[in-house]
Amino acid sequence: PDGSTLAFDRDGKTWIGSLKGSASREFWRSPNRAVIWQRFSPDGSNLAVIDRNDLWIVPYPNGSARNLGKISAYGVSWLPDNRHLLVVAGSGDALDILDITNRSRRTIYRATTQFFYPSMSPDGKKIVYGSCETEWDVLEISVPEGRVHTMVGGGGISMMPDWAPSGTHYLYSTSSGAIDNRILEDRSVADGFTRRVAEGSENESALAAKWAPDGTRFLFVDASPQRFELTIANPSGGPWTPVTEVTGNAQHAHTWSPDGQWIAFVRVEGGKQELVKI
Repeated sequence: PDGSTLAFDRDGKTWIGSLKGSASREFWRSPNRAVIWQRFSPDGSNLAVIDRNDLWIVPYPNGSARNLGKISAYGVSWLPDNRHLLVVAGSGDALDILDITNRSRRTIYRATTQFFYPSMSPDGKKIVYGSCETEWDVLEISVPEGRVHTMVGGGGISMMPDWAPSGTHYLYSTSSGAIDNRILEDRSVADGFTRRVAEGSENESALAAKWAPDGTRFLFVDASPQRFELTIANPSGGPWTPVTEVTGNAQHAHTWSPDGQWIAFVRVEGGKQELVKI
């Protein structure tokens, strides 16, 4: 608030820097080393710091930090009294007023969508915030004309489409809710008919489908929080055939050979990324 000092994150820690030319200094080392948001109180006496999902109050320029518990990671904003904070609560769909002295809180507003980075006006009478509903659509783009046509839309998350070799239908991964619980659907271009061809259990997803060159089977990633496994399935049903576990951040980098006898994919072994075939 004095316009001469900055608090910023470096390597998951809070640093203090002066705008008058002196060197920056490490101010506070958070337990999780994952500082993602911090704000000075209006009088400059405290910093509110979000360390991963923990809210800390760190006195400035010195004092013992206090953990006020778990909150949403989407930011906090001080009220003008320097005692209360506006925080995103619940599953991100509520705004609470939190008392940093006695830790009491009350919900002042709830919505059907999520709140992002609310900010209280200096007089404490108005709140501005971001809000959205996630929607990812599947689009078809005509290469000669550049014409765009929405194939799958209307809410939810639809992504990673792959044309069948016949060109009459395509696979895509979709979810009407959480992005971490997706299914695979096969949709006909002519009549828009859709059928479900792969579905994981709770907290699992079927994604990144690739048709085999002959169109008789498809490859996809059977994903859970613990593993990512390349799997082959038949579009008409039947048991899945696990192929191999995929490691690292390349769970979508796989493809068939033109004769359908090999699968190339990316994995991480010994800290190195490799392109392999099976």
